[in-house]
Amino acid sequence: MNNIGSNEYNIIDSNPFESYYNKLVRIQVRGDARSVNGEVIAINGNYLTLQHKDGRTSLIKLSQISVITEIPKAKVV
Repeated sequence: MNNIGSNEYNIIDSNPFESYYNKLVRIQVRGDARSVNGEVIAINGNYLTLQHKDGRTSLIKLSQISVITEIPKAKVV
């Protein structure tokens, strides 16, 4: 069965980045002074996929992440 385009996600128990799934994060990539922000929409064995506010996506190699930080969602008052 072909799951391309499916919203189904398979959890990887041994991945240390698993706790960031479906959360807004800021990532510092090795060798780059700028950070990348977005929601973690997918994680596989080697890559993490971020969706940016404007709808674009970025594929980031897990071995190149030097810092990842969750960005707390603003509370609506």
